[in-house]
Amino acid sequence: MKAFVVTIALLLSLLCHAAFAQKTNDAPFAEFERQVRMEQGGWVGDEERLSVSFNDERKRLGDRFEPELLKYIRGDVEKHYWISFFLEDAGYLHGNTPLPQLALLIKEEGLSLARKGRDEESLNYTIGLSVTAAVLAQQLGLTELASAHKDEAEKLMASIK
Repeated sequence: MKAFVVTIALLLSLLCHAAFAQKTNDAPFAEFERQVRMEQGGWVGDEERLSVSFNDERKRLGDRFEPELLKYIRGDVEKHYWISFFLEDAGYLHGNTPLPQLALLIKEEGLSLARKGRDEESLNYTIGLSVTAAVLAQQLGLTELASAHKDEAEKLMASIK
């Protein structure tokens, strides 16, 4: 009887472990995050491979994609920068529909984060996001917003010695 109880306990333990492992793998963007970490240059590694992995996650999440994406990128300027491209740049879409409005929202959030920093990296992200937000806003017909982002980028570029 004791061996039976031990066997049942062991089986339950294995089942719980397998269920936990499966749940971890199902976590939104877990596999994508693993791909980013595996890249030699991180986000500036193999952008083709990363964009394929990102789009796989987009398909897997379906209707949950946008809310899960916004949770995933929260507070990380670098994620805002790269993922905004994965949502609208034709080279990164791999057959998915572009989401330019979401990309612009993400650029705007990234800018609010980048502007808080006082280091060179924050300045670079602010300039990069301002320029790309200006272009995207213009494509969306948001002329005043495009002009504001362009002006910000030009002022920051002029301030660099």
